[in-house]
Amino acid sequence: VTTVKEAENRRHSEIWVAPTDGSAPARRWTSPGVESSNPRWSPDGAWLWFSSSRPGGERGTSAWRLRADGAGGEAEAAAGPLPTSWSRDGRVRAWCD
Repeated sequence: VTTVKEAENRRHSEIWVAPTDGSAPARRWTSPGVESSNPRWSPDGAWLWFSSSRPGGERGTSAWRLRADGAGGEAEAAAGPLPTSWSRDGRVRAWCD
């Protein structure tokens, strides 16, 4: 979700997730205090990868991941750039930098 913060003359992006069948309302998955964008699911559905400007990353905006298979918890910084695609066996094969 991208909103406009008029008082600051900028946009702000967060990642929200909603069931496709509409059985529950959308939920925010990322912190509202930092920019987060470019979400990508891991092939097994266990992780939601995304770019974020949160503290602890590298070079301002970096790759992060959240458990998405029920374990929950805080986002963790991922080693390397955000994966862009995976091979059929689930191994990362392409990255954006």
